[in-house]
Amino acid sequence: MINLEARLNELGVKLTEQLVNDIQTKLIQRRGANGTFESVVNASGKLAKSIRFEVTNGTVLSIYGNDYIQYLENGRRPGKRPPTSVIRQWIDDKGIIPDGISKDSLAFLIARRMGEEGSTIYQAGGSDLISGIFNEALQRSIEAEFAQLLVTEIQSEIFDLLAA
Repeated sequence: MINLEARLNELGVKLTEQLVNDIQTKLIQRRGANGTFESVVNASGKLAKSIRFEVTNGTVLSIYGNDYIQYLENGRRPGKRPPTSVIRQWIDDKGIIPDGISKDSLAFLIARRMGEEGSTIYQAGGSDLISGIFNEALQRSIEAEFAQLLVTEIQSEIFDLLAA
């Protein structure tokens, strides 16, 4: 008998480990005073620690994380400014030392620019932090694997019936 729940748990472990690894190591384009540069997604480590999965009813795999992961995937569009306090915390978490202005002033300037132009990730059309893992190729791979498991299970049942 196919143990779907066990396979979904294995898949959950694999996918969450891959997402955490990407959060900790993947480079995303950012903009600074000296132009555009790349930096690692991870700042405080809170996002990576928030990634978890759950299998419910033995048939549904759900993967969860802090809601701000959406901004690392899609960016932030122009319009309302992000909270300056969040930008200030990011500056601290990244260990950024501004040259000639305070961290609060830098946070204000970043928030103002993001409000006017959107984030660099938004301007670039998004990132592939999530979509690089959870995509059509993964879906096809999972469908093929589970179809093969089902075929194997049916063949096993038929052989058992013939042997009886």
